[in-house]
This record gives sequence, C-alpha cells and structure tokens, in this order.
Amino acid sequence: MNPIFLARRGAPGGSDIGPALLTISWTGLTLSIIVVALRFYVRFSIVRRLRWDDWTVLLAVILGILNASTIQLAVNQGLGRHANTIKDSLQIMNAIKWDYISQPTCIMVPTFGRISLALLLLTFAGTSRLRRWLLWSIIAGQFVINCLTFIFILAQCRPIELLWDKSINGECWPLAFQEYFGYFQGSFNTSTDFILAICPAFVIWNLNMKLAEKISLIGLMGLGIFAMAASIVKTIKLKSVGSSNDYTYTTADTILWNTIEQYLAIIGASIATLKPLLRRITKSGYTSQNLTTSIGSYRMRSLRSKRVSQGHALAANHGAVLTDDGSSQTNILGPEHVRDADIWKTTTVKISVDNMEEATSGKS
Repeated sequence: MNPIFLARRGAPGGSDIGPALLTISWTGLTLSIIVVALRFYVRFSIVRRLRWDDWTVLLAVILGILNASTIQLAVNQGLGRHANTIKDSLQIMNAIKWDYISQPTCIMVPTFGRISLALLLLTFAGTSRLRRWLLWSIIAGQFVINCLTFIFILAQCRPIELLWDKSINGECWPLAFQEYFGYFQGSFNTSTDFILAICPAFVIWNLNMKLAEKISLIGLMGLGIFAMAASIVKTIKLKSVGSSNDYTYTTADTILWNTIEQYLAIIGASIATLKPLLRRITKSGYTSQNLTTSIGSYRMRSLRSKRVSQGHALAANHGAVLTDDGSSQTNILGPEHVRDADIWKTTTVKISVDNMEEATSGKS
C-alpha cells in the first residue's frame, strides 16, 4: 500500500503524514534490529567471527535509533502536518528544529548500510582489480559525499538557528546550491544502490558453489534494488521541499521515503548473512562431494584440504614441482587475500617428483 495513502486515510483533509512516518520509522527500525541481532547471533554462535561489515551495519542501527527518536520528537511538535493547521508558531519552529537535528542520522544510516554491503562483497571480489577498485570507490564516495551533504545542510545558514527561526537576522546560501547538491547526492546514492544490487551476480557467479546456492545469494544480496526505488522517489521529491512554504508537511513526505530507503539498506546488507542460521534450522547441508559454504563467514572449506596439505608437505620434502589444474583458489580471492578472507576451495594438485627413489635411498 502506498505509504502516503496510509498517512491520509482517516486524516481530515489529508493533513497529517506524521502517523505514517512514525509507523514506518519504528517498524523499519524494529525489523532492522531483529535482522542485525540475528546476524550477530550467527557470527557469535555459528561462524564465531566478526568482520568490519558487521560493525558497520551495527553503527547504522545505532544511528537509526537516534534518527527514529529525533523524528518522534519532530512529529510530536507537528512535523507531517500542514503549517496552517499548527496554531503555535513556536511549535512549528521546534518541529523544523528537530527535523534538522535528525538530518545527519537520516543521511548516514543508509550510507553505512551501503558501506556494509560493499565490505561484504569485497570478501568475494577476488583478484579483479576493477571490482575491488569499484567497491572501494563506492565506500569512499558514500562516506565523503554523504558527510558533505549533512554538513552543507547544517552550515547553510549563519547563525544555524536561522534554519528554523526566521525572525532572527542572518544569511543563508542560495537555495539553488542545496537543491542541486541534493540532486547530485540522491543520484549518486541511487546509482550506488543499483551497482550493489547487480554486483553480487558478477562476484558470486564464479565461486565454486551449487547453482541454486548462487542464485539464492545473488537474490538476497540484491535486495538493495528496493532501496534504490525509494531513493529515486526521495530525490524527485526534493524539489517540492525547496520550493514550498509548507515545510512541516513537504519535508515529512521526503523523510518518509528516506526512512524506507535507510531500513531497506540495513536489511538488504544483512539478510544474506543469515543463511547459516536458516540452514541450521532446516537441517539441510551439503553432501561429502560438495563444499561446505557459509556466507556468514565467507568461508568455503575443502573436504580434501588435509590431503592437499599432505601433498604439499611431501612435495616440499622431496623438492617436487606442484602443478595447479587452473582452478586455483587465487581465482576466488587472490594469493594476498586467501588467508585473510579464509576462503578455501578444493584444488586438484599434481605432484611431480624427480628421482624420488634416489633421494630416498640416499637418505637411507
């Protein structure tokens, strides 16, 4: 159901978006907390390992709690209602004030959600310089551009109180600057959501996994496409915020879509990490012919790794030459990342030992 219709249903004249904004905010936050709590359960109880993407998404949830709290305070003062329906001018100023206070968290919650997903995808990026460069560029770009966005929002007027109290003297930047930078930031975030939604298809497809497993992971990690849709709607609505004198109403409409975007970003970055828990619940696993795969730890353990290790040891003792069959584990992460990422793959190794008999007899 359209959230705006939800807001207007039962509201006289369609004059209050506040209830829908609060419903979506607290519901989205609750779902995000549940998903991230399950993610950390998987990390502690099943995987027994935490990574930077886990801490990043946890930071997003903490900022989400602060964001929902400030939005609650803003709605209590009248955010979401038409300004002409709020009789107390001080109440209008307080609503706008709490809205501006919520801007940093409003912007950074989806930012850290995207960064968390990008860090997760880096684990599977392999040796491809293009993929790794792209993902690191997304991480850096997300942090820098979105930090600049809320800094510009809070710094646009001097003194800062002029943002919500128009009765005091001061000056503000031209409205066009904020509007154009808002379009740039919204377009960049939308593009990022799209890239992160399709990136799993390229990153995961070449992993040594079952086809069904690949498709399910690609689908789960591609949920950011819904965050992209919310980002598009939010960016389009920026025009109405800048050109309207009814700030308490028009800005609530934009915040509503931003709220949808931010919690979809958190859930989309976390849902794929719950597969080990789902596998444990359904008691489904792999046969001895397959790799034991865990998206939660980004680990694929070779059932034959012990044999391969013994082969390496034997070869080392006798000066053997090791020949890979072309399916090296470096095709997944590269030699510099195999140990750090802890992703192993079954590798067929041929051992060629010259003059082993002579070497053995020589020792005897």
